[in-house]
Amino acid sequence: MKKTLMFILHILSPLPLCAVLWHSDPEKYADPWLLAGMLTGAFAYAWLCAEFVLIARIRFLEREFGLDRFFRYHAVIAIACVALIIAHKQIEESQLGEMTAGTVGNIALLVFAAVCLLAVVFMSDTILMRSHAFFRFRKLTEKRLFGRYEFQVALHNAAAAGLAVMFVHVMMTSGSEASASVKAAYIAYFSGGTLFYLWHRLVKRIILARNPFIVHDVVRHSPVMASLVLVPEKGNVFDYMPGQFGFLRLRSEGLSMQEHPFSISSDPSDRSKLTLTIKALGDYTTGIMKLEPGAKAYLDAPYGRFSCALHPDETSTVLIAGGVGITPALGMLRYLRTKNPERRIILIWGADYERDLILREEFDAMKRDMPQFSLIPVLFRDETWAGEKGIVDEEKIGRILGESGLDIQRAGFYICGPAPML
Repeated sequence: MKKTLMFILHILSPLPLCAVLWHSDPEKYADPWLLAGMLTGAFAYAWLCAEFVLIARIRFLEREFGLDRFFRYHAVIAIACVALIIAHKQIEESQLGEMTAGTVGNIALLVFAAVCLLAVVFMSDTILMRSHAFFRFRKLTEKRLFGRYEFQVALHNAAAAGLAVMFVHVMMTSGSEASASVKAAYIAYFSGGTLFYLWHRLVKRIILARNPFIVHDVVRHSPVMASLVLVPEKGNVFDYMPGQFGFLRLRSEGLSMQEHPFSISSDPSDRSKLTLTIKALGDYTTGIMKLEPGAKAYLDAPYGRFSCALHPDETSTVLIAGGVGITPALGMLRYLRTKNPERRIILIWGADYERDLILREEFDAMKRDMPQFSLIPVLFRDETWAGEKGIVDEEKIGRILGESGLDIQRAGFYICGPAPML
């Protein structure tokens, strides 16, 4: 019920602006085309302002939906806004002709359209990722400009600039110039979006800077995998659920202060330290492998609803991990080892080579402590491997679960890995 109410409030959030605009000149908007132009413009403007609320990581909202769903919804609304802006532009120009305010609006439209297109191609795990050609193209760009995390951040900052241009556009319209109430409504929506943007970009960083972590250790598991062990500079680790993630910033020479998302792999029962297990996939993560103890870390966390702790009614757990997708599974396994060692657990873990199967000794200890825990590695490229080979697909999962005798109707399934596997 709460989720539905929040969704309805967001969808209908442009209505107060529409009411103010209509009340300012009801005779004008008696024309159906001009009314349509007003509605498309008002909805686009209000929703674009609200986009900066959706990306501000507001905790009470994120707890209900999960940040990944929030971001997907944010992407859909952004594309809808571009479509509304195009419709608004066409209707207004057909009825009123080209105006000075329209020129400014065209600039904002170009900015948002470019941001949406680049985000869909280079950031979103859309249905396009099912195309092998598109997937190879994305992998090729990951080490170049378009695939770099810094580019993705710059892309969102460009959207903020676009909103500022859009604000100038609406303030130049005849409705805004003729009516103080219309001008006040435009300012109120823009101010709301701006305040949330400043909270996210500035205020939250100040708060995190007052509660830093210290890098206690960097534990190497393989040439490309390591666990970053963090301890709070003061107090205890915050409460979090197994499988959740956070946004990390590190203050260390050779590393940018840009934040990056990582899954938390430690047991939340241990409030003395927190662990992030990281794979070297680029310059930043490779730099983390070389970190020295003592560096300061700032962690904006926890986020996400990918956690077995949210589903206490499940009688068994199936974890399906691909590559670095093992990290949230580690957090859940460590949590269950402490809280429910008798639970039936199956981990199907896809990797390239045997050397990628990290923490072998800990998994052996888990098997001893959790008598109903089964680990099934599936190796894709290792020809010498005697166990399951190939990719983690529907046939393999069905056969493994069939042989296990697991009651899948009462099991919880948690899947994390690269887009083709998902």
